[in-house]
Order: sequence, then C-alpha cells, then structure tokens
Amino acid sequence: MTFPQWMSDARCGGTDLGLFFGAENERQPWKDIRETAAKAVCGSCPVREDCLRFALDAGIKHGTWGGLGEDERDRLWRKLRRRELRAVS
Repeated sequence: MTFPQWMSDARCGGTDLGLFFGAENERQPWKDIRETAAKAVCGSCPVREDCLRFALDAGIKHGTWGGLGEDERDRLWRKLRRRELRAVS
C-alpha cells in the first residue's frame, strides 16, 4: 500500500493508533476522553488539513482524522455536500 507523502509529517506518527481509533463498542465517557487526547495531538499537527481532506475524500467513517471525530466529520461532509449540490443547481 502506498501512503500519501504528507503522512510522514503527521504528528501522530509513532503514536499508539488506539488513541485515534476506539474499540468497536467503546462507551462514553471513554470515547470522549480518548477523542480529546487524539484531538490534542492533531491540534499541533502540520498536516492537519491534508489529513482531514484525505478522510473526507476517501469517505473514512471511523476514527479521528484532521482533528475531527466521526460525528464531526460526518456533519462537515454533509455540509460540504449540500454546498456542492446548491452550486450545481
């Protein structure tokens, strides 16, 4: 598998990926605690925007990408999609 170049500059490199991808049946408040810690890593990442764009373009549903959790990314994707549809109309 070939990874995009920006991934080598990501702040999460070498970090336990469990921080960014919770267990299948992860419950509150543990999910919030984990996501907050993951977002702290993303907050100082030089390729945060590239990461978020990658996740949105690829339709990645799980994990924290570009500083956004699953629900936040879904809401952003829907907002961007509505904007695109309005532009076409």
